[in-house]
Amino acid sequence: NSMVSEIQRRAGWVTFDGYWTWGHAMTNFADLENPYDPNHWNRDIEPKHRVVISTLWQLPFGKGGRILSNAPGPINQAIGGWKFAWVTIMQTGAYFSPSFSGSDPSGTNTSGGLPNRISNGNLPTGQRTLAHWFDTSAFVVPTPGMFGNSGVNILQGPGEITQNVSL
Repeated sequence: NSMVSEIQRRAGWVTFDGYWTWGHAMTNFADLENPYDPNHWNRDIEPKHRVVISTLWQLPFGKGGRILSNAPGPINQAIGGWKFAWVTIMQTGAYFSPSFSGSDPSGTNTSGGLPNRISNGNLPTGQRTLAHWFDTSAFVVPTPGMFGNSGVNILQGPGEITQNVSL
């Protein structure tokens, strides 16, 4: 499921575009660890919100512009036809799964897998750091003979803000 909103505006030499996308996806094939739970629906990895803002400015130099519109050929070729572009991308974090390694509590000759989830695991935004992004104490290795009860993609990674400028 998704929804997109778009805003476009042109004012003289400047074009502005803005997009907001809300998306929600579920998948039932991400938990292949437990063959006895084939209909385990999980959140997909895509970010929930994404905003893209772009601006394009046709610089007013050279032939057809307001500045030096009558410039001779070589000067016009050097200064005419330039554009300034700026794009900003902002999105919420992608989702990821907790895991453990080293043991085989399920007895299926596998190493690691999904842990047992004993609390939420996502830290409040103000408590997150790059070294401690989620609450590791919220997950434990499953008891012998069992698969982990944690869902797939239950933790949310860091968001992203990207700026791109070109001339």
